[in-house]
Amino acid sequence: MTILDRLDDIMHAAIMAFSLISSLYFLFQKCDEQAPMRLRRSLGAVLLIVAIQSSFYFIGSFTGIDILVNDKKLAVLVNLLLVPFCLLMLTELTRMSVVTFRKGSIHVGAMLAVLVIYCILRSVDQQYADVFYYITMGELLIYLGIYVVRFAKAAKRYNKTVADVYADLDGRSINWLNRILIMMMLFALAYAVLKIVLHGYYDNRLAGIMFYPLSLIIYVVLSWNVDQMRMIESIPYGDEQRAVLEENGNNDDDEEEDTHVEGRELTAEQKEFMEQLDTVCTEGNLYSMHGITREDVAKAMMTNHIRLTKLLKEATGLTFNAYITKIRLDQAARMLLETNDTIEQIYYTCGYRTRSTFNRAFTDAFGCTPKEYRSKTEH
Repeated sequence: MTILDRLDDIMHAAIMAFSLISSLYFLFQKCDEQAPMRLRRSLGAVLLIVAIQSSFYFIGSFTGIDILVNDKKLAVLVNLLLVPFCLLMLTELTRMSVVTFRKGSIHVGAMLAVLVIYCILRSVDQQYADVFYYITMGELLIYLGIYVVRFAKAAKRYNKTVADVYADLDGRSINWLNRILIMMMLFALAYAVLKIVLHGYYDNRLAGIMFYPLSLIIYVVLSWNVDQMRMIESIPYGDEQRAVLEENGNNDDDEEEDTHVEGRELTAEQKEFMEQLDTVCTEGNLYSMHGITREDVAKAMMTNHIRLTKLLKEATGLTFNAYITKIRLDQAARMLLETNDTIEQIYYTCGYRTRSTFNRAFTDAFGCTPKEYRSKTEH
């Protein structure tokens, strides 16, 4: 057995172990109501399929038994189940229509059908199975490319809407999923090029060395982010979302229209609204609430969330998230100067759950970390 064969076996063992443990975690762990349970269970099912196939491949490679599940091409197709699953996740989270999960499930079902067809063809003639395999790989590349472009816009609109509703975006932003899709597309392209340029023994070995470690990385990143995701419950979806976006002055263009003009005098309604909003959020300490939403503030102001978003955008040009973030950071900066509270006490008091999120937001706003900001003022 060569070193390349050993590496192949090690990677299959790693994928088998990780996918099995992760699948059991997502399938059976009880989570709070904020966790997107349907997606967690779906990911658990996909990883269980990967774990089963990897275990058979791993056993077959050691025993020398040439069974169907020991086929490397089948192993690749099983790993590519993550392509339609990522798209299913994106459609479910952005809610492009009412039945997106059902429609997204069709993508996963189609990929499972591909696996069945490949198995049938292999049992008849390996040459037919090979032709079907390469055709499927080409179609998957096209399929993935189309959906990366299609959902990039959907994800951007979704993130805009979430920023109008939630003050805390941790576990709600889906930029990471778009990055995984792009990573998978580039990865698949590199794999295809390698298979075309090289032929025979080394193309299989080198492709395997590239494919399995990167697959494992994608499993780890995907599993970690799904575990961090929190359920989005109070934002409009589909036609309702589009209607609200139009009413709020948002659009789907690449550049968001800013209805606020710097230096423009506010109307009487806008002035009264902003005074009330500032009072409710600062004096009422709403900004310090963890997980505060647009509905919470609207209720405190005895208004509706659509009016709140519309007037806030017109008066300041800010989303709800940006407005609350500004108040929190202003309060944090004041506390850094005027109190001896620790940074942990300050970020928690100002509504942040983690220090990393607070540091990132503070640095973006002030150009230095909270610790550096306090040190500069002391000197």
